[in-house]
Amino acid sequence: MKWIFCAAFCLMFVFSNAQLVNTEKLRKKQKEEGLSGEVRVNGSFLKNTVPIYRLSYFGRMELRKGSNRFMLFTNLNFSEADGTNFVNNGYTHLRYNKKLGESVTLEVFSQAQYNQIQKIRGRFLQGIGPRFRLVENDSTRFFVGVLYMYEHEEISEGAEFNRHHRMSSYLTLGYAFSKIFSLDHITYYQPRIDFLDDYRIVTETILGFKVSKHLSFQASFNLLYDSSPPDSKGVPRSIFSISNGLSYTF
Repeated sequence: MKWIFCAAFCLMFVFSNAQLVNTEKLRKKQKEEGLSGEVRVNGSFLKNTVPIYRLSYFGRMELRKGSNRFMLFTNLNFSEADGTNFVNNGYTHLRYNKKLGESVTLEVFSQAQYNQIQKIRGRFLQGIGPRFRLVENDSTRFFVGVLYMYEHEEISEGAEFNRHHRMSSYLTLGYAFSKIFSLDHITYYQPRIDFLDDYRIVTETILGFKVSKHLSFQASFNLLYDSSPPDSKGVPRSIFSISNGLSYTF
């Protein structure tokens, strides 16, 4: 069963090409070596004055061996109403961690994404930098990352593209109220290195409720602010979402 999930996940990686990504979802809190993962699929249909379809897919796969950690994360979202797509986005994120000491880890990542609403035909990112562990115990996790990131962005309309050098810093906090309830929060800040007025901020808060050993319920709030969106006339600077669903881990 595990290899069926892994094969399906790898196919999603090949065919998916979005938004800032909460990479803390990539990280299993357990420290055992080996392969682990998660698959989450949500779908809905609503018939009112017009039919509305919604489909989303989330997948995570992680391999740990010694001081090395490989993580792969894929997300796709699609919604259609009356023949019109009003949500169509997705991304694939690949990240490698190398533990350098008790409190310092080297991170290297690559990401491909698209977002119809934000008029991003393709955004391709590569980055590297340190991650610092400030607090980590049975109930509390507190980390800070400061990374360099190169960005190549292609706009949906016309032949416009952007190439920028950015800083990608983040602060993440996790707290377990009990073995059943948990709260996770992360905030990213991504300014251009040569022009600090061009920046992105994303914040996400997730409340988790464990139903069983492998099944859990999650409710999340996500806010994205882009000071200089790809199309300043047609794309809002702020986008927020509230979602909930079930997840299965293995």
